[in-house]
Amino acid sequence: MEYVRNMDDLMLQINGCRSNEAVMKVFNVLFPYDLPLPRGTGDELSAANFYGNGRQEDDLKEYHPDRLRKNLDDETDQAVLDAIKKNKVDDIVGLQNLQNELHVL
Repeated sequence: MEYVRNMDDLMLQINGCRSNEAVMKVFNVLFPYDLPLPRGTGDELSAANFYGNGRQEDDLKEYHPDRLRKNLDDETDQAVLDAIKKNKVDDIVGLQNLQNELHVL
């Protein structure tokens, strides 16, 4: 990045930025790239392919939107099962009944 010669300059550059923008600025200081960036291929993984390490397909499967949705669903299901066990009820209907009783109180 231009004008970043020491830590104070870097702090001035990232002060007040959103976190994702600050990370990109720090990354650009640590790993400068002077050539023009390659054109994207129209998918959200083009930047990841650009910075990949040779095992791109295997690594990127972890971040595929369908995989992320499945992970989120699995975590939700596990949270429901944990809540059922913790509250000592038989099923999700028992949790709903317990929640309704708490709202009445």
